Amino acid sequence: MTAEPVRIAIVGAGNIARSHARAITSQAEAAAPAPATIVAAMDVDQSQLGTFCAEFHIPGGYGDLGTLLSQARPDLVHICTPPSTHQPIALDCLRGGASVLTEKPPTISLREFDELAAAERRPPWFATVFQHRFGAGQRRLKQLAASGALGRPLIAVCHTTWF
Repeated sequence: MTAEPVRIAIVGAGNIARSHARAITSQAEAAAPAPATIVAAMDVDQSQLGTFCAEFHIPGGYGDLGTLLSQARPDLVHICTPPSTHQPIALDCLRGGASVLTEKPPTISLREFDELAAAERRPPWFATVFQHRFGAGQRRLKQLAASGALGRPLIAVCHTTWF
């Protein structure tokens, strides 16, 4: 008995969405049967949405999240939209029974994050992309903090100075 592939929807059809779609499709091409398939995408820009769906052979293109959730019935939604939109989209997905993987930051405030935590029922799950959390800079900072060399932390600021 083979498991059904995870049904994925991508919300947002910009550059970061293309990175997500390439990662998903490369995994699907490498495995038989495919572990996941992109069943739908959503964007408010219909032209960009059409181009995105054509590029990645996505069968369903939607301009509205509610319609996407009810018609495409994804298991997992990748949120690839501007940061201020992450929380309301994620909340609708969780309440609709779909797990969420969102780009960072997951929310704009701790209150918003608490609302997402309350809506997560396991499943559906909520997760955030943090691809650099185990990089050399993080390991060095952790070592310095653990050794006491930095003293007692009171505040921290991180600037990512690349695009």
